[in-house]
Amino acid sequence: MNDVLLTLQDPTPPAEYVRLAGARLPSITLERGKTYALTGPNGSGKSTLLRMSAGLLPSGAKAPRLANGTRVLLVPTDLRQLLMPWHSIELNLSVFLGSRHGVSKGVSRSARRIGAIEMAEKILPSAKLKDCLTNRPGQLSSGQRAAICLGLGLELNPPVLLLDETLSNLSFEGTANALGLLQDRAQEGACTVMTTHSRGLIDEYSLHEIRLN
Repeated sequence: MNDVLLTLQDPTPPAEYVRLAGARLPSITLERGKTYALTGPNGSGKSTLLRMSAGLLPSGAKAPRLANGTRVLLVPTDLRQLLMPWHSIELNLSVFLGSRHGVSKGVSRSARRIGAIEMAEKILPSAKLKDCLTNRPGQLSSGQRAAICLGLGLELNPPVLLLDETLSNLSFEGTANALGLLQDRAQEGACTVMTTHSRGLIDEYSLHEIRLN
């Protein structure tokens, strides 16, 4: 079995990004069963590199090369970026899970929605997120929104999960619970890349660092 899930060679940032930041992004290779920390100062291109890896931004002459059957899901910082802020959490989850991101043969949207909330409650056990489904995203705390975002990613369980500051709004307990679930993914052969500024997090959980300068 090939351990490489995704390769992005010599990515070329969009012209507007080059004009504003003038940075060069590195080639990356993501392997099965590893959890990566994408680090670097603000403006170094972390979010841009994740969006290129997910195929959401042009990446120059070479698009991301994926192993057969590999799916990539990018989870942003905040639920309000992922979904429609004027609708309820329940409706938003149904819409997202009915999109191409949520396609899963043999699993209904309602089952996936329940699974996503159950995953979110494993991250924040005291939040009682099942009671918040009729609320709009803006009525939840930043930690609750982050837990639901991550719960979606964990429920869909793609081979490559990209987290753009998703853990930054979680409490200490929520972060520890989330990283435990991500380690479970790694043991099953999945790959996760998260942006972070926390050296302690990288060292404590033995994350593989990709550093942008």
